[in-house]
Amino acid sequence: MFGRDPIEMTWEDVGFLHWPVDPATVADRLPDRLEVATVDGDAYLGVVPFVMRDIRIRGLPIGLSFVELNLRTYVDGPAGPGVYFHSLDADDPIGVAIARTLFALPYYRADASVRREYATATRTGTRPNTGTDPAVETTPAAPTTTENESGAGEPPITAVHVRSRRTHGGADLADFDATVRPTSPKTGGPTSPKASGPTSPKASSSTTADPGTRAAFLTENYRFYATAGDAALLPSGLYCGEIDHEPWPLREASAEIRANTLFKANGYDHPEGDPLVHYCRSLSVTADRIRRV
Repeated sequence: MFGRDPIEMTWEDVGFLHWPVDPATVADRLPDRLEVATVDGDAYLGVVPFVMRDIRIRGLPIGLSFVELNLRTYVDGPAGPGVYFHSLDADDPIGVAIARTLFALPYYRADASVRREYATATRTGTRPNTGTDPAVETTPAAPTTTENESGAGEPPITAVHVRSRRTHGGADLADFDATVRPTSPKTGGPTSPKASGPTSPKASSSTTADPGTRAAFLTENYRFYATAGDAALLPSGLYCGEIDHEPWPLREASAEIRANTLFKANGYDHPEGDPLVHYCRSLSVTADRIRRV
């Protein structure tokens, strides 16, 4: 009825925070038929906060918007490489219910907010989340292009403040409080070695990650895997879904993390060291139906 990629949305203020970990640590927590994907011998755990803007079935006049925070890792599976989500927290109960029942994804209800800080002033105004807008400041209007640089009339973004507290009944508590600060309009360089073979730093003037780099390994993923849990209206088994979008227009960034219990909530020790951080202002995304593999 709706054709391929029937779901459309925009992802805004996306922060990628990644820690290298021992592949064996991740392998113990993956479902059958999924194997750990690595770069330079390391597996990665990623914490990714962002605003899911106007997710809808293509052609419908309205959609849902909410703040999301997920803990993920990267895998190889029956349909190819992809993302495996350990948990996804969102501040929209309708979106959480749909994702858990129809997409087999481990979503949890949470109180969450995103606030941008601009070069000229801090915009602190927020509006309550009514199920159609996330708790994120709304002036100036958010761009809907695939560019992560400031849109026309919008001052440069210097920081994005993210807070999330899981409220889902019966689930392990998970809190996250951090500030992501874009530091560069470029990817590449010392933080982006090749994803296979020896590390080989490479400078780049592009805002998209070069193929084969660590940045591409961590961000250019167009497939996810999930297992149908008790809440899903699906037969048990392994499922995959595919998304499509232009390459991520990334900026290198830093992160100040004040609280993060996502690892503990998912059975991991907190990885050592600081994360590798990237930021994207906005990207349009489409998604297909999930399928059993």
